[in-house]
Amino acid sequence: MRFFCSLVATFLCLFAYTDMVSRAAGIHKMHIRHSRPRSQNPFVPGGPDTLPAFVDDDRNLKLPAVAGAKVQLFAFRPQSGLEPVVVPAYVDEWFDVADIDRIRDIKRAVVHTHGQIRDGWAAWKDAADARAKLDEATQRSVVIVVPQFFNGSDKDIYHGTGPGSTGNLLVWDLNGWGEGAVNQLPESDTSVSSFEVLDTLGRYLTDPDLFPRVEHITYSGHSLGGQLTHRYSILGDAEPAHGSTATVSFVTIDPATSLYFSAERKGPPCAGMNEYKYGFDKLDEHFPTYSTVRGALRDFYQFRYLNQRSSHLIHAGNDHGQGDSRCWAMAQGKDRVERAQNYHDHLRQIVDTMYPFLPRPREPLDNTTDTKGPYQIGQVTVDWVAGVAHNGAAMVGSLPGRQRIFLDN
Repeated sequence: MRFFCSLVATFLCLFAYTDMVSRAAGIHKMHIRHSRPRSQNPFVPGGPDTLPAFVDDDRNLKLPAVAGAKVQLFAFRPQSGLEPVVVPAYVDEWFDVADIDRIRDIKRAVVHTHGQIRDGWAAWKDAADARAKLDEATQRSVVIVVPQFFNGSDKDIYHGTGPGSTGNLLVWDLNGWGEGAVNQLPESDTSVSSFEVLDTLGRYLTDPDLFPRVEHITYSGHSLGGQLTHRYSILGDAEPAHGSTATVSFVTIDPATSLYFSAERKGPPCAGMNEYKYGFDKLDEHFPTYSTVRGALRDFYQFRYLNQRSSHLIHAGNDHGQGDSRCWAMAQGKDRVERAQNYHDHLRQIVDTMYPFLPRPREPLDNTTDTKGPYQIGQVTVDWVAGVAHNGAAMVGSLPGRQRIFLDN
């Protein structure tokens, strides 16, 4: 009888907690869902009622050519409501909304992000080569889009010669794009988070009027692109277009660091180690304009990430590089392998403590570099690829990479 009462009490407590979180999520979403109604969704050409669009123009950017791809500008009006801005992207050369028959074949859109050296051309090829290993029908049903995030070191590519010379092209400061920071150029509007770029691409590619058969969108990235994808999977809006039933997933590959939900770390402590992008401290200061981020709602993000979103972590078993050697990163572990293991333990501790009803990883978690997994922590899946170091092509093209990016929901 005592056991039965205890069980009932546990169930009622769990029900109350789940209801509380769900209500919080609902309240939150009322504030963070796209503030513009569909009829006001931007861009050019055609006036304020047109959707964001790929413009058949590459601005004569000096970007490397890739067989099977083309460079187009993606143009949209940002949350600020100011003038439209543009970001280049590598897309399949056949991609053309005017080709209705071909567009109707698309069932999955993959938005894949390059690494720190901003080589969108190589990232697109990595994804395309991985797609080529799938059956023909699946290959034909997938479009790959790789946004090109510029920084000030790319002046030779975008012809930056001084104030105003970049027009409305988005440019970031250093690696800020990899954590969701706002742009540096154009100077007329420095409010555009790289998260907003992903949001807008996702809404465009899931618009049922343009792409009526798209069932799923995958956001993926390797290295610094993996860091962007990981933080976006926790903090980003990532909602499909109005009227779309498309599902969404996130594939994070070999990030140098992760976003912690608490201040505990296994590595040497360091002042500021829990400030964003490493933790939730000062989150609002880092997102002054992106409307979906509210630091006070950490518990909401935690619950959504572990219980509601479809997130996949893929790690290279021999990736012993650091990527980030600053003390805030070292507090997470000595290298990418150790940091990944420590982060999994962090998530597992949260699940054990707060969400005991969610799936757990298999035991034990050893420290070898052999393939481990796949296993699950909450709704987050974990895969390890044995014998691979820090190599985007090998990781995206691996069996877990192909499965998570192109096949899983």
